[in-house]
Amino acid sequence: MSNSHQLTILENALQAVLPLTDKELPQSLSTELLNHQRVGPAKLNFLCRSKLKGAIFCDEMGLGKTIQFITACEISKDEIPGFCDLIVTSKTLINNVACDIREHFRNVSKASLMK
Repeated sequence: MSNSHQLTILENALQAVLPLTDKELPQSLSTELLNHQRVGPAKLNFLCRSKLKGAIFCDEMGLGKTIQFITACEISKDEIPGFCDLIVTSKTLINNVACDIREHFRNVSKASLMK
């Protein structure tokens, strides 16, 4: 199977991923997610369960990437043995990320901030 054919299959599979239901959301989440914020974590978790070993998660500023990513991480840590997550951000945004985690999640596992 060619790489382009495999990519087409992956693209079609990602388009079919449905938003997370209330039942699928992590209990640590303390914020109501918008529909697009339920699709992002669902797609990230789909990719985590596939044979792919990474993803780049990006969109316009202010659409809730941090909340979506931490939601996906909270789901994956329970489903995938040895799961590890990493947020790479500029020094100027480290405090924003930490504030988002504290504001939108309860009892999130330890996070290390490296400056």
